Amino acid sequence: MFARALIQYNSATASVSTNARLRWEYQAGSELFVVYNEESYTSSLGGPGLPTRSIIVKVNRLFHYRLARLRPRPTSMEAPPR
Repeated sequence: MFARALIQYNSATASVSTNARLRWEYQAGSELFVVYNEESYTSSLGGPGLPTRSIIVKVNRLFHYRLARLRPRPTSMEAPPR
């Protein structure tokens, strides 16, 4: 399980952005991500403005395909492979 966070201030737009990400690899090659984003602008009076917030959940799943299942099986009339 891994966690990352980032806080940025943009002086041109007077905004503060926050991003936090949690990553969990529950099987080899399969992951769950939970991301939190927030952006706040300072109002013209100098106080904090209304923030914009979002939570995103993403799941990756690795599938293994076996080639043996894709080959046709011999019928009873065919000779078995050598």
